[in-house]
Order: sequence, then structure tokens, then C-alpha cells
Amino acid sequence: MSTKNVTQSIQLIQWYYHFLLLGKFLEVVMQHNDLSSYAQKISISTGLQSNFTLNEKKIKSLLGSIYKHADKKNFYGYLVEISAFKGMYSVMRELIEESPAFTAFLERILKDQYFMFDQLMRLLRNILTHSSSSQVIIQKEFTDKQVEFLRSKKYKVIEFDFLYSRFVSQWKWAADYGFSLRVDLNRLDDGVSLFDVVSVHHLYLLAELCYNLVEIFKKTVIEKDVKSKNSGLKSRQLVSKTLWKTSWNQRRKRK
Repeated sequence: MSTKNVTQSIQLIQWYYHFLLLGKFLEVVMQHNDLSSYAQKISISTGLQSNFTLNEKKIKSLLGSIYKHADKKNFYGYLVEISAFKGMYSVMRELIEESPAFTAFLERILKDQYFMFDQLMRLLRNILTHSSSSQVIIQKEFTDKQVEFLRSKKYKVIEFDFLYSRFVSQWKWAADYGFSLRVDLNRLDDGVSLFDVVSVHHLYLLAELCYNLVEIFKKTVIEKDVKSKNSGLKSRQLVSKTLWKTSWNQRRKRK
């Protein structure tokens, strides 16, 4: 994977996390404020000569429903969560598979927890990508190979323990901030909801960790490499300019 593609993947993970934060914030705003009066017939540009008109009545009805039933789960908040989690874990898994530099970075940061983190990303990507139900029901055909692999390595659970102060040297906040996550392989069965295996709270903590990891990688590896390349380019340009001046002066002396 080229540096450009890695940078684009990192940006996508950042966007998914920003989408999660903003989406859940807006959900709370809609639950505590009746925004139905703000509904409008709006035309969205879909091309140079095309538009799609948003249905004012439908928007008004949806906003009113979310406000009236603030104590109940709604489609908006649910889809924000699922879309963000699915997007982040899928792109994260692809980065691990396709970018040796990113993999080396994770191995260096996560140390003995890297393997379990990798397995979590693989598992969550497979479950979320292949689920078509609102409860994110597990389908064994998409997890069996991974489970067999882990059992062949004598693992009965995927167990991930992460403490920011232990693994992230840049961490300046609470020393005890982190989490532990345990996935029993025996529970990965047909008909079981992902949320009964990995809590929504842990999905949020993992999403936050993915965001923080790509942020650190971007600042300590990518931006450092860019500065190094720019510095090298300037040095070569300076050397080239100096040699050109020397050559020119020598020619002038001979004349």
C-alpha cells in the first residue's frame, strides 16, 4: 500500500470517528429538542445537472418521532453507531493487512497485545460486514476459520488488555484509563448477537483506540517521513546549486 493510500485510509478512519461523535451528539439534540418545525423541502445537488429533493413531510415526521420517543432507541442513532464501527474496523483491518509500516508500528506500540488486537479487528470486520440484521446476528460461516485458527494455537478466548499509560508514551492523562475485553470463542455461534459477545461500550472504546492509534501513526511516522524527505530534497537541491555555482565560477576563471 502506497503512502498516499495509507494516508487516505487513516483519514477515512478519522472521518468515521468524527461521524460517530457528531452523529451521536446530534441524536441527543434531536431527542431533547423538537426540531420538526425546521423541516424543509431542500434540493440536494447530485451532479452537474441533477438534484434530489428531500421530502419535507417525511423529515418532519421523523424528527417529531425521535423527540416524542426520546427514551427509546431510534434508527438514526443505531445506524450512526453500526456504520461508524463497521467502517472503522474494516479500514483498520485493511491497513494491518496491506501496510507493513503500519503493522510494524502497531507491533511496536501494542507489544504483547498486538496479536489479540489484530484478531479483534478481524473478528469485528467479518461479523459487521456480513450481518444484515438490526441485532447484528453472527453467522458462523464467516467466523469459523478464525475460530479454528485460534483453537489450533490453543486459544479459548480473545483477550485484550489495554492501558494507555502502559502502551502510549505520549499519554498525559489518567494513568488508569484503558479497558479489558474478553471474547469467548464458544459464544461465536449462529443466531447470537454481536452485542451479547462484545458490549456496545467496548465497541466505543475500541473505536476510540483505533482513532488514537492512527493519529499517533500519522504524527510519528507519516509526518516524520514527509519532513525527512523534504529535508533530503532541500539538501540535494542545495548541493546541486552549490556544485552548479562552483562549476560556473571555474568556467569563468578559465576564461
